[in-house]
Amino acid sequence: MPKRSWFSVSILPEGTLPGRSAHDSAEQLWLSCRSILSSGGPQPLSREGEPWLPCHSRETHLVHSAAPAARIEGVLVSPMRSGGLELLVGIVHDSIWGQVLAVGLGGLWVEVLKDTSLRVLPVSREDIRLLLTELQGQALLMGARGTVPADLEQLVEVIYRLCQLAQTLGSQLEALEINPLRVQGGEIEVLDALLSWR
Repeated sequence: MPKRSWFSVSILPEGTLPGRSAHDSAEQLWLSCRSILSSGGPQPLSREGEPWLPCHSRETHLVHSAAPAARIEGVLVSPMRSGGLELLVGIVHDSIWGQVLAVGLGGLWVEVLKDTSLRVLPVSREDIRLLLTELQGQALLMGARGTVPADLEQLVEVIYRLCQLAQTLGSQLEALEINPLRVQGGEIEVLDALLSWR
């Protein structure tokens, strides 16, 4: 499936499978890749409270067996990603400061380490470079412990474009959260995004 972009930022490719028989046709879309299957409809599929089912495409029958009585209006199929460093990039509207950018280690690390750095928008690329040096996990971006070093210029550009997006959306935007933003060398990709409006 081709790569997609959002405001010139790479996002996870996905395919939509409409209708109840979506689990039957998922294998035709993703023949041998690991995938995330997310249901669409008033009763999302759930595993331990999460509205998604990770499964191998050859096991797509799990979608139907997990909730046979659920009304499923479609299934979203996305490839799973492994490796790389997960970052959080969030922009929220603060009643005093306006739009505020937070960048830190993402995934579960944002809750465990609470390693984030903040800036009030607008920001320059240089502001973002400095912000990244303030993270305790900065060494991971540089390739510590055998990790692939991040392409810092590309990462700065992606964060800058997300800030531009937030500013373009303006005062109606309550929050834009990218968690995780997967970084592996120069491959930088939004794996999950949440937008909320004021």
